[in-house]
Amino acid sequence: MTITLLLIILISFSACSHEDQTPIPYLSITLEDGGELNERMINIPDSGDMVNIIVNSNSPWQAECAAEWVDISSTSGTGDGIIRLSIDHAEKSRSTVVAIHLTEYAQIKSSFDIIQHVSTPETPPSEDNPLQPDDTPDDTPEQKPNDTPNEEPNEEPKDNPEEEENTQKGKYIEINKLSQLSAGEYYIGGYQDGALHLATGDMHIGHCRTSRYTIAEDGDLVTSESYAAATVTLEAATENGYYIRFDGGYLSATAAGAGKLVLTSDKSKYWLFSTHANGGFVVRQQGDIDVQIIISPKAKDGALLRSVAGEEEGNAIVLFRKNE
Repeated sequence: MTITLLLIILISFSACSHEDQTPIPYLSITLEDGGELNERMINIPDSGDMVNIIVNSNSPWQAECAAEWVDISSTSGTGDGIIRLSIDHAEKSRSTVVAIHLTEYAQIKSSFDIIQHVSTPETPPSEDNPLQPDDTPDDTPEQKPNDTPNEEPNEEPKDNPEEEENTQKGKYIEINKLSQLSAGEYYIGGYQDGALHLATGDMHIGHCRTSRYTIAEDGDLVTSESYAAATVTLEAATENGYYIRFDGGYLSATAAGAGKLVLTSDKSKYWLFSTHANGGFVVRQQGDIDVQIIISPKAKDGALLRSVAGEEEGNAIVLFRKNE
């Protein structure tokens, strides 16, 4: 009798234990053709495209993208599903991040970059008037034998967008547009309450310290603080993507949120630059961590270069380089 009762108790306990087990939540994404998301990046032609993403999960999930030029067919689902991304025609290069996370387990998420590159074709000279000011290249073309040079120009030439960065006078140029961005040495920082703050490269509790600077009449950058701005090097990784190197290493983030910046010895992550609506750059880290860097006053030491979750608002990043 005792043995029988013991067996009944053990069987009941075993059954309850199996019923109480909660499935381990998981999330994975792949392209519709089964291919992996190469380096968590999808390149889209300037004409636009449609991309299908396969979601595999055992839990409810949500998909998000802040860019209006990316249309998501399904922003939520439960279990396995398909997300159709429709990307519009682009007039200029741009990039954004698509993030998918589990509704009940926000820490379980995956994201990828969408990069749409637009190559600006060279405009051939007009056959009717090869010396028309709008079509005149930087170097004066050879004149045909029948062409008679004008002694006086008929009108002032229009502004050349390619020379926009050279219109700034002085020792330093403020770089705040993608058309001006290239690999090289810079100061990095931003404006907070109208004041310029540049990173010094001194990392403190996941933040990069900054010093307050002013721009002198001769274009020089001047500070009265004890910390001098640090020169950073942008190393090209992909279109609008750059590794940011300080003297202490490459800038990276360990997670989304404040205080997550670190300097690493290797090129583990690069940063994607896109134009901020109010001027300057939105700078997001490539990969499965949806994080960006901003200038923020949310610290005891004043304005700092810091990381935040990708959906948080913040002041744009600007760059300065020597005017050669």
